[in-house]
Amino acid sequence: MSVFSRARWSLLLFSVSLIWLILIALLQLIGPRQAILLQKGTIQHDVGCAYTVEIKKRPFGWPITRFFGDSASASQASRLTLLEDGRPVGQPHAMHDEIRFKGAGNYSHWGKYLYFSALDCADPRVNGKRYEVSIPISLSLWASVSWFIAAYVLYFLVKSSDNQRIRQSIYFVQKKVDVLFLPLDISRHPVLGGALLTLLLCATGFFLTRIWSSGQSIGLSVAGVYQISDAMMYWLCSNALLDTGNFGHPLTTGEWCQRRATYPTFLSGIALVAQRNIFATLLMQALITSTAIYLVVCRSANFLGAVGALLCGVLIFIYATVDLFSMTMTENAGLIFGCVGVALLLQASEHRAVGWMAAGIAMISIALNARAGAFFILPFLVLWAGITAWLSRANVWEWVGVASIATVAGFMLQALLVLAVGGSPGSSHGNFSYVLYGLSVGGKGWQQVLIDHPELSGSDALMSETIYGFAWKNLMIQPELFLHGLQKNVSYFMSAGTYGFEKLGAWSLFCKACWWLAWVPMVINRRNPSYLLAALCSLGAVLSAPILLGDGGPRIFAASVAVDGLQVAIGLSWAGTILTQGIKEGLLPAPLLRANKSVELPSNRVSLERGFVVMLLLLLLSPHTPLKYVQTPERVNATRCVNGEYGAITHIGSGGALLLDFDADDQKADFLKGQVRYADFIKGISPSAWWRDEAVSFRGKSLLVAYQQDRSDPYAPGPYLVFSDQHLAEFDGRTVRLCIDKREKQMVFGMPYRKLNSITVLD
Repeated sequence: MSVFSRARWSLLLFSVSLIWLILIALLQLIGPRQAILLQKGTIQHDVGCAYTVEIKKRPFGWPITRFFGDSASASQASRLTLLEDGRPVGQPHAMHDEIRFKGAGNYSHWGKYLYFSALDCADPRVNGKRYEVSIPISLSLWASVSWFIAAYVLYFLVKSSDNQRIRQSIYFVQKKVDVLFLPLDISRHPVLGGALLTLLLCATGFFLTRIWSSGQSIGLSVAGVYQISDAMMYWLCSNALLDTGNFGHPLTTGEWCQRRATYPTFLSGIALVAQRNIFATLLMQALITSTAIYLVVCRSANFLGAVGALLCGVLIFIYATVDLFSMTMTENAGLIFGCVGVALLLQASEHRAVGWMAAGIAMISIALNARAGAFFILPFLVLWAGITAWLSRANVWEWVGVASIATVAGFMLQALLVLAVGGSPGSSHGNFSYVLYGLSVGGKGWQQVLIDHPELSGSDALMSETIYGFAWKNLMIQPELFLHGLQKNVSYFMSAGTYGFEKLGAWSLFCKACWWLAWVPMVINRRNPSYLLAALCSLGAVLSAPILLGDGGPRIFAASVAVDGLQVAIGLSWAGTILTQGIKEGLLPAPLLRANKSVELPSNRVSLERGFVVMLLLLLLSPHTPLKYVQTPERVNATRCVNGEYGAITHIGSGGALLLDFDADDQKADFLKGQVRYADFIKGISPSAWWRDEAVSFRGKSLLVAYQQDRSDPYAPGPYLVFSDQHLAEFDGRTVRLCIDKREKQMVFGMPYRKLNSITVLD
């Protein structure tokens, strides 16, 4: 073969390999979906409302692409969406018996088969409606193998090339890429750190503004702001603490919020600063969360480099957008204190400082009491403290003793906060009894005890004690059911992890692979306290997953999500270092398996961490100081309403009030006044949302949570849940008297709302 021909074929092979690498990367990045129409003749009746159809059509790009269905080892793998006449319906990953006997458009993509039902339980073959599925196209094993082959071919061609310009260009790129994986002390680069923090805060504000303006509903936050269910309860508790010094009436919100007193107290502090405006409170809470994420990014960059730290921050931020930013839920405090704890522990790893170790473990303990989760992390942190002291030739018993004391900080704070509102610490974390009972009967869920024992009643502490007794009895009689419940949760963990990788879409497989890959460098670098910290914390979360994951899902691990982000980043950083150094050297030398040493001495600058911790503690304490009276609503006495009506004096738009005002589809909605276009509201509700039916059936103009300023009312400060046939957004910022019908009510979002008969402006 001539030199010209050899050069031509080398150039062609180089081009094909490069194009193939880019194509595979784009497929992974974009994650395209494919629509498949279900042919009536292929649909088979199963049982009851359930019908089955085999999805035989191959994805575009087969065999390098494939469709993922659920399986026994990956019960949440499929991201298929069922559409009825072009609209998403039902709930995915539904139990097959639930599809058969309930219908409601629920479905399950199991292997190659789709089990589904029509919304009205009709026969989809003859009801005149069109059924189709939208399935994400995922990369197959062949794609991964071919990608590595193309990468090796590209490397071989570059290494054997005689073109000096190409070799110089490749060497230049290698040097730049190497820098991305080298340890970076962001505290020594204030411009870079400031830009990163500003980017995080701006992204947070942009996300919330987009959600509010689009009327999108996330979880328990309707239109991105109106809190319902548990989120509303925590909002009510936090406002009651500012108004009355407790969490509200013991039979409504009071005892319920005492289970996790840390978050409603923390939320009270934020609401106090935000003047009890829900928009300002959510924004401030989200900005605090983003700052906590920034602390983890800064500290992880010290041993993972820029790329690893950035990936860690992105993963935690995505987690926050799904489960935190728009809701007043305990996950917020769990993630905030958890991120701060991880950042402080990484600081302790660098400087071998017992003080930062104690502060970090205390923050983790507070996080786990705010959002109960992977409690097994705490004993592993004590073990980590002992090993770190031994590696540093410090006093092991001193470190272990201090760490042991720090682990109880969160429990002590929880008990003190409950006592401060006149409650009993015995009610703390009482809901775990429900989880344990569900496991003891085969993993049927925390609600199963209410089904099996409808006679349960009394205080939270008494009910928890009784449920623990039932669970223990079940464990003694049929322990195999408990093991079966654990096995179901393990299966869920293998599919989604404690992070919930399915929320990452096309990147879920990549990040999950990095998570598992990270165990290699964490074991190899076990004498490095930072890697050891990530490994032991992850082990604590993994051991907690079989007990907790099935009931709460990934959001229950909010306090330890920073560890998941850190572990994925470790896997990527290690693989990137091996790859870049291996290409440079032409082989994979063993020394590269060890952690890179920092090119800079770690900085002692921790002023941001100090100031942030002080701010968090001030927010926790402020509701129990005279500061809370600064925003106390003015006490008003006004003319009563007529008989058969409740009278309430309230200030719409502040003081803890929540307003959801439905505008016509052709109107411009001002979300800061609580307005949302009705079409946007309905469109934004997930088909699987348990409150969807009540929301769609509601035909009023406004929903309002009103706080009573008339202190002569025995129900003061309320609140009153009100629905109205008139738009209330026009009264935003005004003090008004509400006359509310005592008899007429309507269930919305699982709560009884009473009809507003009249409204009068008082200011």
